[in-house]
Amino acid sequence: WKGSLNSAPENPEHYWAYYNITDGKSYICINGTWKILASPGASGLEGETAQIVTVDNFANYVSNLEGTGPFIISLSGELLPGRISEIKAAITADKAKIISLDLSTVTGLTSIPDEGFYNVDNLKAIALPNSVTVLGASSFYGCAKLETVRLQDNLTTIGESAFENCNLLSNINIPTTVTNINSKAFYNCDKIKNIQLHEGLLIIGYSAFSGCKGLTSITIPSTVQTIEGYAFYNTILSEVVIKDG
Repeated sequence: WKGSLNSAPENPEHYWAYYNITDGKSYICINGTWKILASPGASGLEGETAQIVTVDNFANYVSNLEGTGPFIISLSGELLPGRISEIKAAITADKAKIISLDLSTVTGLTSIPDEGFYNVDNLKAIALPNSVTVLGASSFYGCAKLETVRLQDNLTTIGESAFENCNLLSNINIPTTVTNINSKAFYNCDKIKNIQLHEGLLIIGYSAFSGCKGLTSITIPSTVQTIEGYAFYNTILSEVVIKDG
């Protein structure tokens, strides 16, 4: 990593990289040719500006980041579920770097695998694409700095313990397409104050919202068929509305 420069360094070697102060882009040298490693653009996270990085260049880009951030990175290209482990490894290689990750424009991502981002405690925010239909068990378990999650329609299942012990999570939406919120999905997410459940939801699992101590009211859609034990245990709910159905 050659740092921040006004122009490309002379006589570059393979895998040299630098940030161009003039155009705001990062470049990497591949076999003697400078290629864009990252460029600025809008993200799916509250309109924040992100560095757009290809999936294949992500690990190299993160490893060359200077400082602790927070860094907002938008991934582009194909990202199959099996490659989430690579993304996780790149983020956790240096946990001093705080990362917000926008996956909203990647292709091929149909699910977040079980334990996909398990204990990635330097992940601050994430936005997912509308191709994701399932969040696997413990997919974001123990992400201690996770504050914001952007989910999209077509998601149907929030897996067991998906966000368990995400103690700073306060900003999350439940898409209208979700049918199953499984056991302990939001267990101990004590910063969540508002959650909107939609018609079409069928199951609220065991201890799904247990320990959500900021939750004061909830409306249960008419389509819900099962509310398992301790679903809202250890909350401060003062108002529960159950719609006819």
